[in-house]
Amino acid sequence: DINVRTEGLLLEYNIDFEDFSGAVLADLPDNHKTWSIPEAELKRRRDFRSECVFTIDPLTARDLDDALSVTKEADGNYRVAVHIADVGYFVREGTELDKAAAARTTSTYLVQKVIPMLPRPLCENLCSLNPGEDRLTYTVEWTINEEGGILSEWFGRTVIRSCVKLAYEHAQSMIDEPAKQDWEDGVLPNIDQPYNPDVISAKVNMLQHLAIKIRTKRERNGYLKLNQPKLCFSLNPETGLPDGFKLHEHKHSNRLIEEFMLLAKIGRAHV
Repeated sequence: DINVRTEGLLLEYNIDFEDFSGAVLADLPDNHKTWSIPEAELKRRRDFRSECVFTIDPLTARDLDDALSVTKEADGNYRVAVHIADVGYFVREGTELDKAAAARTTSTYLVQKVIPMLPRPLCENLCSLNPGEDRLTYTVEWTINEEGGILSEWFGRTVIRSCVKLAYEHAQSMIDEPAKQDWEDGVLPNIDQPYNPDVISAKVNMLQHLAIKIRTKRERNGYLKLNQPKLCFSLNPETGLPDGFKLHEHKHSNRLIEEFMLLAKIGRAHV
């Protein structure tokens, strides 16, 4: 039985998969289902809610922890930002919630389930950059020229409102057909006004253009390239259990996200 074997696997590797205790859950906001950002906190942060921010994740993702925005300026340079969910706002040092997260150290991803590092009200709601919701983030923003050169860099606490939750498949379609218009209903997820598929496609392709330039520079400088084969599984829609597998195809949309997440980590390491 796959559930019994899964439990055995978790026990073998000493992974805590028990429900979070009442003491841990007590550290969540009392009104976490209806929580909104306090006005005083909004005033402390740079506001990106008027900008076109979006996420690109696996199709089945429920915890969206990073988002992107890009604008081409009048001088021909690009303003690109990576927005990371500000989990630290909710997880205070020394609390039972902090201790539980430190003990787990990471979320554990299995084929058919996830063992979360944080309680689901946090990782799937308050700290998930869901479209149409105001969310607290920590942002790195660059000014990047046409050749992928970093002209300036800014770090700070921010607030965003994502306009759409894209899957890698959606972003890849935009990269494959950058001039496509009149997307059929249902092909793309809902996009909040005032944005539309043409705007999102243009921005995805801006990021793709820059990602290629930045990757080329890293290749010239010598970088560690890991191309190990990876399996991916299809899940039965009724049972949620795996019923097939194939070799994972690493596409441009995956590499685009990887490039900017890596750039953010490199920038943070330099600070």
